[in-house]
Amino acid sequence: MNHNFINRCVELSELHILRFLKRTKDACGDFGSDPFDSLRFFLLGYAFERQGSSRDFAPVAHEVILEASKKEKDFSSLKAEKIWNTFTEILNEVSLKPNHARNPLCPQGIKYDNKGKTKTVRQISVIELMVQEELSNVGIVSFAKEKLDLDQAKEAHKILNKINGVGPKIASLFLRDVAVMYDCKKISNNKKLLQPIDT
Repeated sequence: MNHNFINRCVELSELHILRFLKRTKDACGDFGSDPFDSLRFFLLGYAFERQGSSRDFAPVAHEVILEASKKEKDFSSLKAEKIWNTFTEILNEVSLKPNHARNPLCPQGIKYDNKGKTKTVRQISVIELMVQEELSNVGIVSFAKEKLDLDQAKEAHKILNKINGVGPKIASLFLRDVAVMYDCKKISNNKKLLQPIDT
C-alpha cells in the first residue's frame, strides 16, 4: 500500500481528533466515569449524526441532560419519558419537530402521528438502554471501553443498535472513537465493526 496514502490518513485522523472528538470531550466533563456526562458525550457527538437530523437536536439534548444531572444525583432515578417531554418542549418553542421514529431520546411505546397515522416507537431510548444494561453507575462510554477491552466489539455493537435511531454506522462511529480515546489494543475480533460505513 502507498505510504503517502497511509500518512495522509493518519493526518486526517489527527484532524478529526482535534476538531471533533476533543471538542466533544471538553464539553462533557467526566464522561469516562460519570453516567450523566457519558450520556451527554454520546448525545452531543454521535446520537444525532445522520442525514435528516436537525443540528439543533444534539445541543438541546446535551443541555436537557446537563440540567437533569443537577436535579437528579442518581442516574437510575432519571425517567426517560420526563427527559423526552423536556426535550420536545424546548424543540416546540423553536418550532422544531423531534422525529420520534429516529430519536435516541424517544422512549419505547411513545405514540406519535405520522402523516395522519398513529405509530408507536418500537426501540428503546438511550436512557432505557442504560438502565436495562445496568450502565447507570458507569455510563455508556465506560461500557463501550470495557467491551472493547474484552474484545467484544460485536456484543457492544449489537447492544448500541437497540437504541432508537442508532444504526450500524452510528454504533461503529462511537465504538471507533472510544477505541481511539482509550487506545484499546486488544481488539482482534470484529475490527470491521469499528469502521463506520455510510451508503
